[in-house]
Amino acid sequence: RDSLRENAFRHIKQFNWDKSAQRLEEILKGELKKKRSLKSKIHIGVRNPRKVLHKGKLLLKKAFRKDRGFDKYIVRGAYHWELYKNYPIYKKHVDYIIETFEKHERGTLLDVGCGDGLIACLLAKKGFKVKGIDLEKEGIRLAKKKCPSVVFEVRDIFDVEEQFDYLLASEVIEHLPDDDAFLEKIKGIFRKKAIITTPNRNYYREDPYHYREYTVFEFEDLLKKHFNKFKVYKTDYNLYALIEKEVVNP
Repeated sequence: RDSLRENAFRHIKQFNWDKSAQRLEEILKGELKKKRSLKSKIHIGVRNPRKVLHKGKLLLKKAFRKDRGFDKYIVRGAYHWELYKNYPIYKKHVDYIIETFEKHERGTLLDVGCGDGLIACLLAKKGFKVKGIDLEKEGIRLAKKKCPSVVFEVRDIFDVEEQFDYLLASEVIEHLPDDDAFLEKIKGIFRKKAIITTPNRNYYREDPYHYREYTVFEFEDLLKKHFNKFKVYKTDYNLYALIEKEVVNP
């Protein structure tokens, strides 16, 4: 009872009247601007992924592509490299990941959803033997061009059978229709440690291309179903799960 009360109090501290009024205005303005057209239906489907998920992945994938959401590397190029140079908040996010891995003994590392290869390349420069995988062909093409010393592949995480010492999944889990299946899969891939990052849920600014976002409490509850040894760190923008592989004594 005490824990429930404390968690509820911490949760509602995110809200205030000014932000709530602003968010309501944004919703109303957005609804008023919508047109009764195919584009509007696609927008609604993307903004509310669960409404189209039961109809299958294919419909959702088409909706995203028509809305250009998954053409980001074609439209913006290797934009993570530019963000790292010019956007301090993103640089801080990436540097935290690099510095956390750097504390450990060097080994093999799988970067799941590597995109244009920025973080994989930085980790390789620190001495890790990195492989990056992503489903976006253009992202992988750019990654190979920017960092030819790292192995990059167009590959689904559920097709990976080999094991690695470490695993990174930065800003990936919020895009997946089945977060439980993803966590269960990666549990058998890394031997030592894994880092999973995801945006800290913002009730006033929803990302239309996320299946879901998590509060720190929701993220911890999800991880508890799959891992016994982990810590979650929270910033204003991101959640970081540092997971240790359990050693089972014979």
